[in-house]
Amino acid sequence: MKDDEVDISAPLGAYTIVPTGSFPWALQCVIEGKGVRRVSWPDPSRYLWLVEGAPGSGPFIRQNTTDGALCEGWCPAQSEMLADDWEVC
Repeated sequence: MKDDEVDISAPLGAYTIVPTGSFPWALQCVIEGKGVRRVSWPDPSRYLWLVEGAPGSGPFIRQNTTDGALCEGWCPAQSEMLADDWEVC
């Protein structure tokens, strides 16, 4: 490999450091198989995790909601992407 090439097989985050608690950091944690939540979410049972998709489809992020329901294919709001209060749960 040449000096100016990037190893695409390297783990996510191998080349970039993101602030702990930021959305990019939380997304990296989810990809690594960890559950994440926002500190500002009042119910600790509300969190996100990565789910392997069915054959032929890719993985997706699932949210466990405050009432115990599952939100398939969670999509973040801009306020969630700009938040810095993400934590591993």
